[in-house]
Amino acid sequence: MGEIEQSAPAAFAGILVIPILAIFFLSDGENLANQVIHLVSAKENHAAARSLADELHMMLQRYIRAKVILGGLSLTYCSVAMLVLGFPNAIVLGVLAGILEFIPAAGWMTAAAIIVTAGVLSHSHWIWMLALLIVWRILMDYGIAPRVMGHELEIHPLLAIFTLMVGGAVGGIVGIYLSVPLVAALRVIYGRFASPPVGAIVPGSIVDSPEPSRKTSVMA
Repeated sequence: MGEIEQSAPAAFAGILVIPILAIFFLSDGENLANQVIHLVSAKENHAAARSLADELHMMLQRYIRAKVILGGLSLTYCSVAMLVLGFPNAIVLGVLAGILEFIPAAGWMTAAAIIVTAGVLSHSHWIWMLALLIVWRILMDYGIAPRVMGHELEIHPLLAIFTLMVGGAVGGIVGIYLSVPLVAALRVIYGRFASPPVGAIVPGSIVDSPEPSRKTSVMA
């Protein structure tokens, strides 16, 4: 219970900060990217930097889409479970659980605490709901979330799990939230600089030589 109380302020801060940052990046993200490109790249490399920025932008869109999918799944699961168990305001609590899914660790802890507290106060089947939430968390963390993230960001589900574990150990909640998109961004950058440019000759590859021109003899 102490961990939930410590995580609650971070969850509520995330509820306020994440939408503000999302609105900022969606409304002015292109101008920010252009300023960064002009700042860190030479004039002759602007096209390549712009192309890399577009790939990273698409990767970020896929990450946000994955988070929306996970939030929608939590909303549906919690709402249906609470409706079956007779919880009051089940839809509202389900929507809250879906929104808090965007905040790693602290989000689902806060949602679980609110749902269980609502069940205790309303004399609903809160013990069954707590058991269902535990089962859902295990399925989400070790099954659903890695597969959804891996599919959207084109990384292996096991790599997604390992990345989340390392991010949580190194940076806590912030590390968990940034670890997967950071690894996906590094994959995009590595793929861009590691792959040879179009038309380049790879050492060891066989290059077809042009056929020698055939001389036609002219009969005198």
